[in-house]
Amino acid sequence: MTRRIVFTGPTLAGDAVLRVLPGAELHPPIRHGDLLRLEPAAGDVVTIIDGLFQQAEPIRHKEILWALGRGVSVVGAASMGALRAAELGRFGMRGIGRIHRVLALGIIDGDDEVAVAHAGSEEGWRPVSTALVNLRYTCLGLIRRELITRDDARCIVRSAARLSFDRRVLPEIMARAIDEGCGPERAVRLQGLLREHAVDVKRDDALEALGCVARHGPTVAGLPPGDRGGIPRSWWVPQWRAEAVTDRQHPPRSDGRALEAARLLLPDAAELHRRAGLLELGEIDARHRNAAPRCPISDLAELDEPALEEVAARLVVERGWFPVGRVPFEVAERWFTREERGSLGERRMLAWLAARALRRPSGQGPGRHVLATLSRRGQLDALRRVGEQVHASAVMEEPPGPEVARRFAAQWGVSMDDLLPTVLARGFPSPEEFIDLAPRYLPVLEARRASVPA
Repeated sequence: MTRRIVFTGPTLAGDAVLRVLPGAELHPPIRHGDLLRLEPAAGDVVTIIDGLFQQAEPIRHKEILWALGRGVSVVGAASMGALRAAELGRFGMRGIGRIHRVLALGIIDGDDEVAVAHAGSEEGWRPVSTALVNLRYTCLGLIRRELITRDDARCIVRSAARLSFDRRVLPEIMARAIDEGCGPERAVRLQGLLREHAVDVKRDDALEALGCVARHGPTVAGLPPGDRGGIPRSWWVPQWRAEAVTDRQHPPRSDGRALEAARLLLPDAAELHRRAGLLELGEIDARHRNAAPRCPISDLAELDEPALEEVAARLVVERGWFPVGRVPFEVAERWFTREERGSLGERRMLAWLAARALRRPSGQGPGRHVLATLSRRGQLDALRRVGEQVHASAVMEEPPGPEVARRFAAQWGVSMDDLLPTVLARGFPSPEEFIDLAPRYLPVLEARRASVPA
């Protein structure tokens, strides 16, 4: 039986999906690993509308290519789906709707065109900001009705584009427009028009895509079987699939608790995670050099860190992650503190970035090496107990999130500007996981980790 899988969130509510596509298998906005966990088969149809990109690792292109290579029909529209379809159309992913068309033609090209801030699943993924692409189409409609001028539209869109996507709400947009030279009275009138005549092209495109799936089923997208040999393969996909299977089977909870406690409480958590990531990259490199690995896997643990860094840096360049042999500035800003950006050479930055960015389930990959080190140091059982106690305790009234972040930054000896790269360096899969866990561990932190061996 054909599965019709739909990933949706702030663009279109689940009940609206089911009205167009009864029996659809609903899932929240897609993230890395979701498609692999679901294991779609030939003849199934996957429709990607919404996806996460800041709160979690986004869906990789190679994951979609893997599905296409299996004969799965993959459709994209409206938001993350439109972005990925514009990039993967030649491999058989079908994009539907106006947003996909302007992306595919290069008329707009920013990911932030479709991005919105939104509430979580408990509030139905309710959007709390305005997508820039919706604002563009609203202005276009107002121009056609001769309610605003092209200069008005340019001022509105320019003002919105200069705000981060999560701040794109009409009052802030129009305040910026006033700064751009639009008079206050004019701004009030424009805001009223934008609100009254708002166009939700993202929703329209999502409904159009679902309608196509309802009419055409598995024939809606994909390449003929004879053409699928041209779809690129990735040596990462088998590893990602193994991670997805492990996620379904729930890794040992106590090990996960120990790892999160270590990330938050141990002074050398960043060094532990980096060494673990370098070891894992060395193993990956050895496994994929079947005939002539640089060194046997069993010998990797004996290498000093500079040698592991060199293996990792060469792997990064050879695999094409950063083929020019350096980390782009915008990437370095996210992953490295100011001091690290000034002191690390390009090769070390490549190696450290690969080690920090390597994400595997608890008890596998870098986590396996961290757990082994904690066990050798006699800390593993104590950290497991701390983690279990923290999660078993009643949640007390929490201080505001920024205050929690400041206290951990102070404990770790970093500025607030360097908190994000420090969180990632300590092994957190995402900043959101730190934000979720830090308040729970704050009492333990302030007790100076009395329960954790130094």
